[in-house]
Amino acid sequence: MRAIGNLLAVMMTVFVLAGCTSLGGKKEAAGEGQAAVEDRSMAAGEAVEEGAAAQGLGARDEFAGMSLDDPDSPLAQRTIYFAFDSAEVTDEGRQIIETHAKYLAAHPEAKVV
Repeated sequence: MRAIGNLLAVMMTVFVLAGCTSLGGKKEAAGEGQAAVEDRSMAAGEAVEEGAAAQGLGARDEFAGMSLDDPDSPLAQRTIYFAFDSAEVTDEGRQIIETHAKYLAAHPEAKVV
Protein backbone atom coordinates (compact mmCIF):
# COMPACT_ATOMS: atom_id res chain seq x y z
CA MET A 1 0.00 0.00 0.00
CA ARG A 2 2.87 2.30 0.86
CA ALA A 3 4.50 1.60 -2.53
CA ILE A 4 1.35 2.75 -4.33
CA GLY A 5 1.33 6.00 -2.33
CA ASN A 6 4.99 6.64 -3.17
CA LEU A 7 4.34 5.87 -6.84
CA LEU A 8 1.40 8.30 -6.93
CA ALA A 9 3.49 11.01 -5.26
CA VAL A 10 6.27 10.57 -7.82
CA MET A 11 3.78 10.56 -10.72
CA MET A 12 2.10 13.74 -9.48
CA THR A 13 5.48 15.45 -9.12
CA VAL A 14 6.42 14.46 -12.68
CA PHE A 15 3.11 15.77 -14.06
CA VAL A 16 3.42 19.07 -12.20
CA LEU A 17 6.99 19.60 -13.37
CA ALA A 18 6.07 18.64 -16.94
CA GLY A 19 3.27 21.19 -16.91
CA CYS A 20 5.61 23.94 -15.74
CA THR A 21 8.28 23.48 -18.41
CA SER A 22 8.26 25.46 -21.61
CA LEU A 23 8.70 24.00 -25.05
CA GLY A 24 11.50 26.46 -25.78
CA GLY A 25 9.74 27.75 -28.88
CA LYS A 26 11.04 30.67 -30.88
CA LYS A 27 10.05 33.99 -29.34
CA GLU A 28 9.27 36.96 -31.57
CA ALA A 29 11.48 39.96 -31.19
CA ALA A 30 9.70 43.09 -30.03
CA GLY A 31 8.27 44.92 -33.00
CA GLU A 32 8.16 41.98 -35.42
CA GLY A 33 4.73 40.99 -36.62
CA GLN A 34 3.08 44.08 -35.19
CA ALA A 35 1.10 46.62 -37.17
CA ALA A 36 2.63 50.02 -37.72
CA VAL A 37 1.19 52.83 -35.63
CA GLU A 38 0.41 56.13 -37.29
CA ASP A 39 0.99 59.30 -35.27
CA ARG A 40 -2.07 61.56 -35.52
CA SER A 41 -1.27 63.99 -32.75
CA MET A 42 -2.07 67.68 -33.30
CA ALA A 43 -1.11 70.96 -31.78
CA ALA A 44 -3.49 72.19 -29.05
CA GLY A 45 -4.97 75.07 -31.07
CA GLU A 46 -5.41 72.94 -34.16
CA ALA A 47 -7.42 70.31 -32.30
CA VAL A 48 -9.77 72.89 -30.78
CA GLU A 49 -10.53 74.51 -34.13
CA GLU A 50 -11.11 71.21 -35.92
CA GLY A 51 -13.35 69.91 -33.15
CA ALA A 52 -15.44 73.07 -33.18
CA ALA A 53 -15.91 72.88 -36.93
CA ALA A 54 -16.60 69.15 -37.02
CA GLN A 55 -19.16 69.04 -34.24
CA GLY A 56 -22.53 70.63 -33.91
CA LEU A 57 -26.13 69.71 -34.55
CA GLY A 58 -27.50 69.58 -38.03
CA ALA A 59 -30.57 71.56 -38.97
CA ARG A 60 -32.80 68.51 -38.53
CA ASP A 61 -31.74 66.37 -35.58
CA GLU A 62 -34.55 63.99 -34.64
CA PHE A 63 -33.05 63.56 -31.17
CA ALA A 64 -32.87 67.28 -30.37
CA GLY A 65 -34.35 67.90 -26.95
CA MET A 66 -34.33 64.21 -25.99
CA SER A 67 -32.43 63.60 -22.81
CA LEU A 68 -31.11 60.22 -21.82
CA ASP A 69 -32.29 60.94 -18.27
CA ASP A 70 -35.81 62.12 -19.22
CA PRO A 71 -38.18 59.26 -18.26
CA ASP A 72 -40.57 60.20 -21.10
CA SER A 73 -37.84 59.97 -23.75
CA PRO A 74 -37.60 56.72 -25.74
CA LEU A 75 -33.85 56.86 -25.07
CA ALA A 76 -34.50 56.46 -21.32
CA GLN A 77 -35.75 52.91 -21.87
CA ARG A 78 -32.69 50.71 -21.49
CA THR A 79 -34.20 47.33 -20.61
CA ILE A 80 -35.13 44.85 -23.32
CA TYR A 81 -37.34 41.91 -22.37
CA PHE A 82 -37.40 38.52 -24.04
CA ALA A 83 -40.21 35.97 -24.05
CA PHE A 84 -39.78 33.14 -21.55
CA ASP A 85 -37.24 30.56 -22.73
CA SER A 86 -36.71 32.37 -26.03
CA ALA A 87 -34.05 34.42 -27.77
CA GLU A 88 -36.62 36.41 -29.77
CA VAL A 89 -36.76 40.14 -29.09
CA THR A 90 -40.27 41.56 -28.77
CA ASP A 91 -41.48 44.27 -31.17
CA GLU A 92 -41.27 46.82 -28.36
CA GLY A 93 -37.70 45.76 -27.62
CA ARG A 94 -36.81 45.99 -31.29
CA GLN A 95 -38.10 49.60 -31.38
CA ILE A 96 -35.97 50.47 -28.34
CA ILE A 97 -32.90 48.96 -30.00
CA GLU A 98 -33.57 50.82 -33.26
CA THR A 99 -34.02 54.13 -31.40
CA HIS A 100 -30.74 53.69 -29.56
CA ALA A 101 -28.97 52.61 -32.77
CA LYS A 102 -30.18 55.75 -34.59
CA TYR A 103 -29.06 57.93 -31.67
CA LEU A 104 -25.60 56.34 -31.59
CA ALA A 105 -25.26 56.69 -35.37
CA ALA A 106 -26.22 60.38 -35.18
CA HIS A 107 -23.93 61.06 -32.19
CA PRO A 108 -20.56 59.35 -32.70
CA GLU A 109 -19.21 61.02 -29.55
CA ALA A 110 -21.66 59.00 -27.42
CA LYS A 111 -20.14 55.96 -25.72
CA VAL A 112 -21.75 52.65 -24.75
CA VAL A 113 -20.52 51.16 -21.49
